[in-house]
Amino acid sequence: MKSKPQGLVLNKFFKTLRQKKVILAIVFGFLIVSVAAALFLSSQKDNSIKLVFTSEGSRFKANFILPDKSRNDFEYVLDSINIPRTILNGVAFELESTASSSLAFALPVEADLEIKEKEIRYFGFHNYPQSRKIDLETVKLPASANLAVFSQSAVNFIKDSFNIPLEFSSWLEDNLNSSGGYYLSVFGMDSSVIVIFKPEKIDFGRLGNLEFENTVTPSYKREKFANDTDVHFVKLNSSKNLSAAIFEKDGWAYLIFSEESPQEAIDFYLQKPGDFIEFPNIDEKSASFIIWFRNTGNYTATREFYRLLFGQNLENVNTLEKIDEARFFLLGNTFSGLIKFK
Repeated sequence: MKSKPQGLVLNKFFKTLRQKKVILAIVFGFLIVSVAAALFLSSQKDNSIKLVFTSEGSRFKANFILPDKSRNDFEYVLDSINIPRTILNGVAFELESTASSSLAFALPVEADLEIKEKEIRYFGFHNYPQSRKIDLETVKLPASANLAVFSQSAVNFIKDSFNIPLEFSSWLEDNLNSSGGYYLSVFGMDSSVIVIFKPEKIDFGRLGNLEFENTVTPSYKREKFANDTDVHFVKLNSSKNLSAAIFEKDGWAYLIFSEESPQEAIDFYLQKPGDFIEFPNIDEKSASFIIWFRNTGNYTATREFYRLLFGQNLENVNTLEKIDEARFFLLGNTFSGLIKFK
């Protein structure tokens, strides 16, 4: 089996936070303070705060630097939305050794937040030395997409999100190879996942030899669809009805994971697509990492979406439900983004 690709510090950071269940303290802490800042600072002349990540020995801390003479008023706002005042003193956390070393290389991390009515924009920098940039291309995603990500790796997200057999995990390690990065999306009412990439090589023949303990029917089949395209289906878990479908078109590979029929997603890419969005659709020509959370209109994120990302621990999801849209762009050693509230 090939070794895992070297991921971004954000990939390792996010994965470790999720495993240790302190992601709520950081991600939601940041969003909660942002909500409070938006409520309070929208009527103030000084409408900016700064977020700074620092280290204290083996521990890390996220500190919020507030406008002068505003702490008491800010505490009042936190009380009104049942958020502990102690969050203003910073959020401390620890990581396992590998992620700790990666984050330490990135420090200091600083971000300036600009607060407007129902919107926060932020920008900052870090010092992580391996956040290389990759040329971007635009892909089409279903209009129901709640999450779109551009990343240098996709295997970890898949393995963390689904209980897939080891044999198929090994196949992914060997066949999800792309020097052009990966475009990943979570879409639909059942929160299916699609990974789009330009493969260096894919060994479809090996799929037919995979056997899994949790399936009672043949694990693999191949069917021909529009324009005589081979679509490869792999049944991954019969009890959860989890399956994968993969095919190639015009130099791109499309890998779909779903507990429902992937037929609609297959038709979307092999026939004329219906309503769609373009991703990443930005002026930048290259990036290290991009994430876009959409929670708007007819495409509000479902509980299945939150369970896919956070498991059964859905505390504080009501904070995310207040967000209409959030974007994050990592461009080498700088980053920026925005959060729009409902």
